[in-house]
Amino acid sequence: IAEILRPIPWINHVWGISKSKSPLSIFRTFRILFKLRNMKFCRSVDFGVNDRGAWFGFFINAKLRLGAKKKKKTGAFHISNYGYNQTIVQKYDDYYQASVLISVLRAWGILPNEMKLELHVGNESPMQKGLELPDEFICLHLTTARSVKNWPVSKWSRLHDLLCERKIPVVVSAGSSREERQIAKSFS
Repeated sequence: IAEILRPIPWINHVWGISKSKSPLSIFRTFRILFKLRNMKFCRSVDFGVNDRGAWFGFFINAKLRLGAKKKKKTGAFHISNYGYNQTIVQKYDDYYQASVLISVLRAWGILPNEMKLELHVGNESPMQKGLELPDEFICLHLTTARSVKNWPVSKWSRLHDLLCERKIPVVVSAGSSREERQIAKSFS
C-alpha cells in the first residue's frame, strides 16, 4: 500500500512496514517505530482496526490514539483494547469500504460524506505503460496477501459479467505472483 500512497501530493511522508517475520524485517520495523516515537505525534488513527495498528499507535505514543471500538476480548491481553485512548463504534452503513474505514474519524468531527474519495496515479501511470483506461471505471482487485481473505474466483467472474452486461467499464488488478496474474488474465 505504501507505493500507492507515496505519489499522493498532500501526503508528506509514508513509512512502509513489511509484514515479514524475518529477524531483519522485525529489526527494520522497530527502527521505524523508534523514529516515529521520537517525532512525538499529537494524533494517531488506526483505519485498519487491527491489533497491528493498535500496537503501532500504542508504541509511537501519540497523545490521542484513535481506533474503532472492538468488543472486549476476554482471557488474554489484547492490545486493541488498550492501544487506543479514544475509540468510536465503527459505522457499516456505507457501501464503500473506504467510507466505512474513514468513519472512524467521526470521533474528531470529520464525516465521510464531507470528504471526496480520490485515487491518485503517480509517476508509474498506467497511461505511460500503454494501457488505455476509461475516465471512470470500477477496479476489481482480485487478490490479497492473506488467502483467507480471497473471494472465490467464481464470484469475481460473476461480478465481472454483471458489470459488463450493464456496460460498466471494469479494470482488473491483481498481485505479482504467477497465479494472481493468471487469474487476472482470465478476465480480459
